Amino acid sequence: MSTNIWDESSPQNTDRYQDAALALRSLKTVISSNLSQSVYWPGTAGGSVASAGQLVLGATRAFYAAQSAYSVPSPVTQGTLFASNNLAGGSIGPRLFGATTVSGATLFLGTNRLVEGLTWPGQTARWVVSTGTSVVSSGNTIAYGVTYDVRPLVDLGLRVQLSSEVSAAVVSIRTSTTTNFRLNVSNGSGHETGFSNPGDYVCWISEGTATF
Repeated sequence: MSTNIWDESSPQNTDRYQDAALALRSLKTVISSNLSQSVYWPGTAGGSVASAGQLVLGATRAFYAAQSAYSVPSPVTQGTLFASNNLAGGSIGPRLFGATTVSGATLFLGTNRLVEGLTWPGQTARWVVSTGTSVVSSGNTIAYGVTYDVRPLVDLGLRVQLSSEVSAAVVSIRTSTTTNFRLNVSNGSGHETGFSNPGDYVCWISEGTATF
């Protein structure tokens, strides 16, 4: 920050008249130098007349308060960022919002649990996460329970009680569509196996966009 001194007691009434010009020029320098910390300003601050008054990059402060404190943006808060400190349901952390000039809207920008996509799916699309468990059986067809717009990302996990005949087991996806996938189960040597012991199951999760 600027170290310029702001002295409202100078000039004094008893000062010489001929010193007024110097005092006014000094005042302009102090104002310009201090304003340059937050906004572009001409003169000694190095800004141009065309950009005078525009915020310097990084000068806008972000607000941190209850989400209700920022529900309706005002001309003062437009263009600023706001982080809410309330936890929705006790599981979602602070959420980031931005105030715009578009119909006074407050834009939801994200959270620490935000899911991102590489492309815009459209206004009628939703990001859908589906989970489930299934019997460990090679060739078994597992439905997502929803029809995705494109083939979703699917992750698998396996819990087995290995028998004496099976020392290792690997699960993978044989084929997948927008509505289901087929399971492939192989042993440690990569050969398909059809073992199924009590308590064996595969956990799965699918993620993608679906239109409703």
